[in-house]
Amino acid sequence: MKVLTGYISAFILLIVTMSSCNDSQWTNLPDKVSEFITHYYPDENVSSEGWNDSTTFYVKMSGGEVITFDKSLNWEEVNGLGGLVPQVFLFDELPPALYEYLQETQSLSKVYSVDRNSHEYIVELLNSAVIYDIDSGAITVPVSGTELMTRLNHSIG
Repeated sequence: MKVLTGYISAFILLIVTMSSCNDSQWTNLPDKVSEFITHYYPDENVSSEGWNDSTTFYVKMSGGEVITFDKSLNWEEVNGLGGLVPQVFLFDELPPALYEYLQETQSLSKVYSVDRNSHEYIVELLNSAVIYDIDSGAITVPVSGTELMTRLNHSIG
């Protein structure tokens, strides 16, 4: 009986130790960022994080994804860097009209990156992009890579 009690105690200690080590990755994250990450990337770990400058906070996930937040810690970009953006993120965070457009065009499972600024959302697909104008609600698809790069540079700057 003592041996069984010893094994149980050791097992409980191991579980407590492992869970406290796993929580340490979240201690450096601001609460709002931590909530975002645990909601949309619950099965991944943070590999690095920090302020790029005084206005941009980034988190790099163990799967390679990078999420960028503004100075108020609202997301600005979710980039799968070759991986897909979680569909629950698309449902929760995109304007309904943009989400419906992606659904109608069967593009929800093809989203690799989403950028937003005060004027527009830019959804990058494998070989194209979709732009949603916040003020007008217009949805456009750029005809050239140059047009898309111009918009992306404008959203960053």
